[in-house]
Amino acid sequence: MTSPTTTREFPLFANTDLLQLIFEHCDMRDLITFATTSTTNAECVKWYLKHQLDIICTPFFQTTEHLKSILSACDAVVSGSAALHMVLPSNACNWHSSDLDIYVPLHNHTQLYNLLRKHDYIIVRNGRPYIENYSPSTIYTVTTFTNGKKKIDVIILRSASALSPIFQFHSTAVMNFFSADSLFCAYPSLTLHHRSMINTTSLHQRMFSPSSMQALLKYKLRGFRIISCEETNHPQFACRTKIRSLNDRGWLSLDFETVPHHGAAPIATFFRLGIVNAPIIHIIEDCSYVIYHPI
Repeated sequence: MTSPTTTREFPLFANTDLLQLIFEHCDMRDLITFATTSTTNAECVKWYLKHQLDIICTPFFQTTEHLKSILSACDAVVSGSAALHMVLPSNACNWHSSDLDIYVPLHNHTQLYNLLRKHDYIIVRNGRPYIENYSPSTIYTVTTFTNGKKKIDVIILRSASALSPIFQFHSTAVMNFFSADSLFCAYPSLTLHHRSMINTTSLHQRMFSPSSMQALLKYKLRGFRIISCEETNHPQFACRTKIRSLNDRGWLSLDFETVPHHGAAPIATFFRLGIVNAPIIHIIEDCSYVIYHPI
């Protein structure tokens, strides 16, 4: 691993292994806070984020840049366990992603398929029967690719944006994603403390599948405590009884290249990914769950 630029002012960080060990105990918010203290420390954090992306991406592609170029070309994002791994401290993630979940709008799926084939991936499973593992109604179909060693699930959306199903996931723990240049967490005050609230939309719509229950159990085994809205003490951006917007201050986000400063306002990323108007997470009926739709 190539170490970041260091100065005599911080001789401790000249030791790359020690620097990595320290950062492995830091979550996304810790890294952003540390990066604000100096230009040197910001470079250290950028180096570590690249290192973490390499750990996630290189099992699937020769370089991280290959995946980032695919995401950029197709207005696609990565969510699921891989995104959560980027948000939490590395030493708190005692699991390895066996597959990669890429979300892409319907109009870009052919381009994404072709790009994956260039990296020696072939389709091994395709069609609507496999949607049962992904409850949101915005999903059109799921296609599984493999290169003989690793598996990539491509989730194709009916909507014009790859972000549309993320706020319909089974719980707040997985309402995270990374794009070609940015990382986002919807509920940092919960997620960074290994707490999560169930999104009961599927229960109300009678779409809560056995796979959704299995997913909840999986994240419970990963150290997440499922809590009720009352247990949050109703902070402004953590409780589901509060209306949320994608351009509010409750998000935690960073730009990989401009840490700790945003290369653009977070809402600009959502616009680029196909959301024209600021979407709201609305509270329906009994305030017990959230759904997502653009205004």
